[in-house]
Amino acid sequence: MLIIKEKQLWRREKQLKNGSSLWGLITLLQASKSDDGPFMSFGSLGKTGQKSTKCLPVVCYHFFTNKTKCDREGEASTKAMLTLLHNFTISPTSYYSPHQGCKVNTRNSKVVMMMVGEDNVQTQVEKKEKLYLGMDFGTSGARYALIDKQGSIHAQGKREYPPPLQMSGNTKNWAGSWRTTLFSLLEDLPNSLRPLIYSIAIDGTSATTIIVDSNTGDPICRPFLYNESYPDALKVVKSISPANHTVCSGSSTLCKLVSWWNSQDSDKDSAILLHQADWLLWLLHGKLGVSDYNNALKLGYDPESDSYPKWLIAQPFSHMLPSVTAPGTSVGFLREHVRMQFGFPEDCVVCTGTTDSIAAFLAARATETGRA
Repeated sequence: MLIIKEKQLWRREKQLKNGSSLWGLITLLQASKSDDGPFMSFGSLGKTGQKSTKCLPVVCYHFFTNKTKCDREGEASTKAMLTLLHNFTISPTSYYSPHQGCKVNTRNSKVVMMMVGEDNVQTQVEKKEKLYLGMDFGTSGARYALIDKQGSIHAQGKREYPPPLQMSGNTKNWAGSWRTTLFSLLEDLPNSLRPLIYSIAIDGTSATTIIVDSNTGDPICRPFLYNESYPDALKVVKSISPANHTVCSGSSTLCKLVSWWNSQDSDKDSAILLHQADWLLWLLHGKLGVSDYNNALKLGYDPESDSYPKWLIAQPFSHMLPSVTAPGTSVGFLREHVRMQFGFPEDCVVCTGTTDSIAAFLAARATETGRA
């Protein structure tokens, strides 16, 4: 026998141009196999009763331009939802926040109903629909968005970087903080949506550079941050590159590579340069030395010829340059231990990323000439 509880909330969503209001009515039905619960509460969806096999919330979101109509039709839809509820087996609840648990439809006043449960997630996301995970690593924290092919967001979240490891002097090793944040974001993904994730990509701050061991992938030194400038290395870079080239800036990736190269007496043969996004993606796919042409631009890569220029290849540190592909190119499947840990599908691929500025441009959907 199922014990049913009901909770309804309504609110004014926005003012329409004709002066009337758009009202939203949220109905949450709660089910339990006993009077003692656990019941899921609307405000703490994903916290109360988490991982329980005894409760299943059913969420209904209505939009109407008249509150009276909203109340009347909401009552009728609640009865329909009760019928739906009894036709489903009680299953573990998913970890949606209230808005992620509701499908919103503002164009029509029809009712949109869905079941929220690990076994019934296909009612929100079509069973065969693929989702795409993008992660943005900024200056103070990182965030993720999980979207479908149409660009609709199914989940999103963010994390601040934990304090970095303090090294000698005032230098800080941020690599460990980035690694911790990456796996924290993966842990934050809704369990019910993880099996639907088809591909993963990451963007990072432009010219943030990591020198790693080519055998282990471990950083050899602390990362060079995007805003750090190396004027001494700039003199060398200007002497080997064409005038006014992209690399002719003290904060360019190439200046950071030259600075490191000139300060090292060992480890040069077994070192490779990666950008922030490259290294974080390597943690997921395990193929060391892969980058994209957006990140590699400040390293000296020529996107027009799709190659490193001859003047750069002629340098003694050229063996440290990563291979370059287009952003979004599939590099390989997830490492097995990562896939198993987080419950991703076997065919989930990891793709090359891009810089934070290019990611922002792509997110703005400026896909037509003249749009900005």
